[in-house]
Amino acid sequence: MPQETHRLLDLHERLLDISLKLNAAGNQEALLTYIIDTVVDLLRCEAGALLLFDEVTGSLRFVASSGTSQEELAGIPVPLNNSIAGKVYVGEQSVIENAVATSREHYDGVSKEVRFETRSLLAVPLTIEGMTIGVVEALNKRGSGFDDDDEHTLRMFANQAALAIRNARQMDFVQSAYRKLRNFEKFRSDFMAIASHELRTPLSILQQSLDILGEDGSELQREFAADAQKAAARLAAVIESMTQLESLRLGDEVSDVSETARIDPCLVAQEVLGEMESMLAAAGLRVVTRFLPGVRVAMDAERLRRILGSVISNAVDATGSGDTITIEVVDTSEGPVLRVADTGRGLEVSQLERVFDEYYQVEDHLTRYQGGLGIGLSVARKLAEVDGGTVWMESDGPGKGACLCLRFRG
Repeated sequence: MPQETHRLLDLHERLLDISLKLNAAGNQEALLTYIIDTVVDLLRCEAGALLLFDEVTGSLRFVASSGTSQEELAGIPVPLNNSIAGKVYVGEQSVIENAVATSREHYDGVSKEVRFETRSLLAVPLTIEGMTIGVVEALNKRGSGFDDDDEHTLRMFANQAALAIRNARQMDFVQSAYRKLRNFEKFRSDFMAIASHELRTPLSILQQSLDILGEDGSELQREFAADAQKAAARLAAVIESMTQLESLRLGDEVSDVSETARIDPCLVAQEVLGEMESMLAAAGLRVVTRFLPGVRVAMDAERLRRILGSVISNAVDATGSGDTITIEVVDTSEGPVLRVADTGRGLEVSQLERVFDEYYQVEDHLTRYQGGLGIGLSVARKLAEVDGGTVWMESDGPGKGACLCLRFRG
């Protein structure tokens, strides 16, 4: 008994060491090779093989082997019927066969193809969380036949190998997805750069031509030119938003605001409202302002202008003629907060965070009547974060308006 106990302790210690090496395998191919080499070493046999179930063909396929060419075995399917490996896979039970030549269950198609004589065989299922994914085989035990101790050893090792294979598959999937994502990100970045450049040039020419037509054309031509200028200005705003978003993604926006360089957000808001006065009037909106005197915040003035431009434009899209937009700066225990509230369509609770997702549309893209790509609020939040600000949305529900809040860096 002491000798048996010593043998089991040695086995468990070795399996622990093997487990560490299994999890350290660099990739799936290296892992499978290590599994087979370990089977041969542990069981003191001539060769080993690892078969995984192929859902496409409904058969077992060799994914690693020793004693013969893996390239030759890779193209040979092993049926689930009339094969020892198939019996092990379907029945989820180990099989010891020390007289393969006389076994009626042995599938000799493999031996004929690769000219490898299998005299004895031990096969155990590879199982993960109750699901069998394949079979591991030890072939031709040296000196004697396989026994129950060998079966116990191989089954314990197979449990570790199955987990390692699953982890390797998951890692391969993640790495593949990451590579695809990187390729997509590069394609998207290149497309955005090319598209914005190619759109800016003809748009600039179009706007210049419309300016001339608006000055020198007939009254009807001037009316058409004015409408076209509005459409061109909207397109220019979309291109600018795309460019800003890409710049923020790439980390090109860097804060250069010091603790001592502070601006008056109320003054900046008044300037932006002055620039957007005609658009707000054309939309039939009432604008209310409530500004605190003497407020100073740590934020780049131009960046705040861009934030307000995006936020106010979003409020215009969310409202209709007769609605009100209120812009105010309030003092809180955590510092000044800029609020842009509207009496428009409001938001569901589930939408309060989603409105900051890139290209998110509150309305269905096929039925909505407002324009825009749905990136204005995403740009606004990212711009605020550059200078350490925090942006969030509030709403009491659909039909009750919404309010965007910007807390400046303390």
